[in-house]
Amino acid sequence: MDCDYFDFTTKEELPEEHSEDTRECPHCKKPIPADSLFCLYCGEAVSPSNKKNIWAAALVIFVLIAFLCWIFIQ
Repeated sequence: MDCDYFDFTTKEELPEEHSEDTRECPHCKKPIPADSLFCLYCGEAVSPSNKKNIWAAALVIFVLIAFLCWIFIQ
């Protein structure tokens, strides 16, 4: 009999415990790929690393302050 069915005996590929390409889910504390947007285990959204966002915000603030100083000095 030819039927399409889901084979529950196959093991799902999940990230290794201590791989360099993983990070910890902030919700369930299990290892997930470093570039994941959602946890593979609990399904919660995880935010990407915000180090780039902090530097971008600092740069924008610096440029804005420099521009305002330049305007008021003239």
